[in-house]
Amino acid sequence: CFLFFKPQGTVSGDFYWCHPTANKDESYIAIADCTGHGVPGAFVSLIAINSLDNIVSANEEVSTSNMLLQLNQVIHNRLQKNDGDITMVKDGLDIIICKVNFLEKSIVFAAAHHKLYVVKANGEDEIFKGDRHHIGSEIEDGFIFEERKIFLAEGDQVYMFSDGIYDQKGGNDGKKLYLNKMKDLLKSVHGLPMESQNQAVSTFMNDWIGKNVQMDDMLLFSIKF
Repeated sequence: CFLFFKPQGTVSGDFYWCHPTANKDESYIAIADCTGHGVPGAFVSLIAINSLDNIVSANEEVSTSNMLLQLNQVIHNRLQKNDGDITMVKDGLDIIICKVNFLEKSIVFAAAHHKLYVVKANGEDEIFKGDRHHIGSEIEDGFIFEERKIFLAEGDQVYMFSDGIYDQKGGNDGKKLYLNKMKDLLKSVHGLPMESQNQAVSTFMNDWIGKNVQMDDMLLFSIKF
């Protein structure tokens, strides 16, 4: 695996989280992007990380879909703001949670406004989009986050990331990088050793930003079996 992590300030609203289970062949992994950055984003991150720890500690067999529902409830209860008779939630996070089985080379995942990007060993790629539901907002009765399971072959690689990378403005015309260009970047480096991929992504983003201001926290995590 490799981790590219470039906060916009001293502390970050993006965070990564890992929780091994008693079954040594499995581990939970999450990538999240909290509302805002800097101290406000870091505050939400602390609440979310503590909540994820508590959820898994209470039940190591919990599904990734149910984890999102529980996390949504915690964030909503902790961060809701009352304006007269109206309850508003302005803070929260977007997140993808995966349960990785290293033995069978599988990933079970559920996501809120996040994506899972897979580049296979032969260069073919596929992107899986999460539910369009911001964690911390009001949820309808009966709503369930979609949980999916994929199997990977040797050499296949998975990328999880926050939007701070592809929303960054830069290049010669000062436009956003956009998701398609980011996917092209990852496809172009996926055959390299993991640390070399990390260096290539870091170099590209530094060159892309150039003299522009970094707009948001940036986070990219990747796994290859």
